[in-house]
Amino acid sequence: MHDRELWAIEKELWTAGEDIFEQRLDAGAIMVCPAYGSLPRQAFLDVVRQQPCSEWARLTDTHSYSPFPDVAVLAYNVHAIKEGSDYHAHCSSTYVRINGNWLLAMHHQSQLAQQPQGEGDDLLQSSLAARIFRPLMGRLTTPESARNAAARDTSALSAFSTDSERDAQRAADAALAAFARSRQA
Repeated sequence: MHDRELWAIEKELWTAGEDIFEQRLDAGAIMVCPAYGSLPRQAFLDVVRQQPCSEWARLTDTHSYSPFPDVAVLAYNVHAIKEGSDYHAHCSSTYVRINGNWLLAMHHQSQLAQQPQGEGDDLLQSSLAARIFRPLMGRLTTPESARNAAARDTSALSAFSTDSERDAQRAADAALAAFARSRQA
């Protein structure tokens, strides 16, 4: 079956830029997003050009259905982090396979007002851990995203009120910098 391939594509689209969407959207694709409503392919690509992608995404409660060999429907919940903010939504996507390539024909998001009950990592629930590690989660995907995130967070140390919190932030920043350097080598 094609589940693994489709779920990999779906997750990639959450953190992808314009080039990946150009490749993965069907010519007649329709995207339904909470902030913009229903958008045809080109209008959605225009939005993608203007908005940064999510830094990190976790897809949960995943379901798939393939009514025909070249059609697949995915449904799931997403927790994404974009520009340091949490985003939770119920989503569905419909893919069609054309010439052996899976293309996104339709995607729908219904944003949730708050995090679903029972979801979340215990580590990220504590205030200090959340303030230190949440901004780092999306940075660890690529050196480029690490550099972009670090550039946005130039005032991060001022957000912490105690010496121990500043020390923890410095340690986390040093670990991030070492990771980014190792990925560049």
